[in-house]
Amino acid sequence: MCKNSIFALVLLTSAIIGLTGCVASSSYGNFIENTAAANDKKIADDVVKKLVMLYPPASTRFDLQHGTPDFFGSTLIESLRANGYAVLEFKPEPKIGSVDNADNAGQVHTAEPSSPGLPLSYIMDQAKGSNLYRVSLVINHGQSLARAYQLQEGTIYPAGYWVHKE
Repeated sequence: MCKNSIFALVLLTSAIIGLTGCVASSSYGNFIENTAAANDKKIADDVVKKLVMLYPPASTRFDLQHGTPDFFGSTLIESLRANGYAVLEFKPEPKIGSVDNADNAGQVHTAEPSSPGLPLSYIMDQAKGSNLYRVSLVINHGQSLARAYQLQEGTIYPAGYWVHKE
């Protein structure tokens, strides 16, 4: 690669990562419609590898702040647990007086944890019209981690360093 294309990639990556604060205020989840499962797994494993460096696995619990219906989210949860983290999955509050609430009245519920874990949310998105992707994590309502990835020949690669805001 020539110097100009590397410089352009760094500028584009910085612009994508710089949007973290703007996007994070709206909603969380995976906003990429068509990604390969292998690429989602590779990104999820990279995310967990970074979390292991920052938070001790055997003594950290993450409390997800949103549902994880996508492949990236379920792979992230699986990878977190495989690396020794406790994960409290998001469960929306039932509406008072709803049919679901009345039907569940006789069911046994598991006890809620006595101490709160670290709140965790993620955003996975793509720069429009490009092969650049970004994953952003918001941890404990203020810390953020973000990294850009580039898709080349069907395989995803990190396109820069992790950005960590405390």
